[in-house]
Amino acid sequence: MKTHIGSGFAHSPRHSIAVMLVGTIIVATDLAIAEWGSYGFLIEARATLAVLVLALYSGLSDGDARSLGLRLAPIQGWWYWIRAGLAIGAIVGLLVVLGWGAWLLSGRALPAYAAAPPPPENLLTRFFFMCVFTPVLEEAIYRFALCIAIVSFGPWKAIAVSGFTFGLLHVVYGNPSPENLLGGFFIAWAFLKSETIMLPVLLHGLGNLAALTSQITAWYWQTA
Repeated sequence: MKTHIGSGFAHSPRHSIAVMLVGTIIVATDLAIAEWGSYGFLIEARATLAVLVLALYSGLSDGDARSLGLRLAPIQGWWYWIRAGLAIGAIVGLLVVLGWGAWLLSGRALPAYAAAPPPPENLLTRFFFMCVFTPVLEEAIYRFALCIAIVSFGPWKAIAVSGFTFGLLHVVYGNPSPENLLGGFFIAWAFLKSETIMLPVLLHGLGNLAALTSQITAWYWQTA
C-alpha cells in the first residue's frame, strides 16, 4: 500500500529520527497516564499531548499538511469510505459476536464492563466524552502521532504497531473487548489509505456511538 503520510520527513534523516522519538514518547506518556491518572486528568493531558505533537510534527515537516493527513476529505472521496466503513463495521461486528459467543459457550460469565452496563445518567456528558473527546484525542495519539512516527518502516508495519498499541491501551483501561482489540488495525489502515486524520476520528466516533447505544439498550433491557 502506498501512502503520502509521513513523506514530509523524508528530506531529513534527523527529522525522521526526531519524529520517531516524539511519537514514541507521546504514546508512552499516554499509556502511563491511562494506567495511573484520573479520567479528568486524562482528557487535559491528552489535549496537551495532541497540541504538542501537532506543533512538533508541523515544524519538522516544514508545514507539509498533506504528509500529516491534515485534509478535510479522503483522497478517494467519501462515497468510497461509506461503503468501506459499512464493510469494516460488518466485519468487526461479526468478530464481536463470534468472540462473545465463544466466551459464553465456554461457560464463562461476561466481564463486568459487558455484563453490567451503567444507567443512562448524564447521557449528554457521556456522549461528548465517548463520541467526541475520546475519538479526537486517541486518534491524535495512536494514529497521528504513532503512525506518522513509524510509517517510514512500511505502512503495514505502522498499521500493526498502531493496532497492537491501541489494543494494549484498552487492556490498560480494563476494557479489552474484541472491537477494541481489533478496531485499531482497521482505523490505522483507513488513516494511511485515506491520508486524512478526519476519517479515523469519524470511524472511532461512530464506533463509540454504537457502543454507547448498546450500553443504554442493555440497561433498559435489564431494568424492563
